[in-house]
Amino acid sequence: MSKNYWQGKQIRLRALEDADLERYIAERAQPDSIRQWYEDELLFPASEKEVRKSYDEALEEFSKDDKRIFIIETRSGEYLGEISVWNTKKRAMVFRYGIFLVEDARGKRYGKEALTIVLDYYFNELNYQKCDPTVYSFNKKSQAFHESMGFILEGRLRNDVYTRGEYHDMLVYGMLKDEFNKLHKHEFQV
Repeated sequence: MSKNYWQGKQIRLRALEDADLERYIAERAQPDSIRQWYEDELLFPASEKEVRKSYDEALEEFSKDDKRIFIIETRSGEYLGEISVWNTKKRAMVFRYGIFLVEDARGKRYGKEALTIVLDYYFNELNYQKCDPTVYSFNKKSQAFHESMGFILEGRLRNDVYTRGEYHDMLVYGMLKDEFNKLHKHEFQV
């Protein structure tokens, strides 16, 4: 039986499309949008032209090396969020990722399924040996998410983030390839 590698039980990952840019522009225009607050900073208001330019620049950057942005959607095509691999160190074979889910999609295991697919691909297809995401110390849900996935807290960068008038620590988590494979190996069949 054949299975789409980029598809899980509930979700699938796909490349960005033009419609994603239009949604991004609309979301960024909302005054209280999560797109305005990137957790660690409030962005300046931007014109549609500026948003399009930054989006195009991000697409170009995320097509280099093994960097990628994936759209997370239900198997029926409903948008749930994005997962991106944005920092790849080929010499050490270490990568970092980020994930964003719309509010209604949180707590439903979509993020865990998307991350499992990405980790499996980077560890078992591209042969990376470690994933080391960072988490803001004020983001308790992200800390719990990473720990539930089997990531280990490796360090704390004190007062590394300044937002909303306060300094916060940056937490560094890590997972090795063999740790992932003991816990989460994706059952991919050709």
